[in-house]
Amino acid sequence: MNPPPWVTVATPAAIPDRFDGLDFGEQQALALAQEIHADLVLLEDKVARRVALRELKRVKGTLGIVADAAKANLLDFVETLEQLQRTSMHLDQAVVDEVIREYNRSQQEG
Repeated sequence: MNPPPWVTVATPAAIPDRFDGLDFGEQQALALAQEIHADLVLLEDKVARRVALRELKRVKGTLGIVADAAKANLLDFVETLEQLQRTSMHLDQAVVDEVIREYNRSQQEG
């Protein structure tokens, strides 16, 4: 399936051997993020996230994006989390709890 004409697809020039063991998509995401000196990489897989933190320092997943969007008043945080939990997406409860704590903390500070 080809992307729509307004979407630019970028692939890394090479994938470092140290990304072996990760899924191909995660290898590509990490290699491209390093290649273009990205400030942030979006990943869900725990192992890939650990590698990203070690390699790039900044990583975010779906829950982090949801929290950011809620802080910008683009969506309702609790409602969106509840909707995500009703999908087939696997959400680690410890991660959900941490994101909720961080979001609540930021709301109290702001």
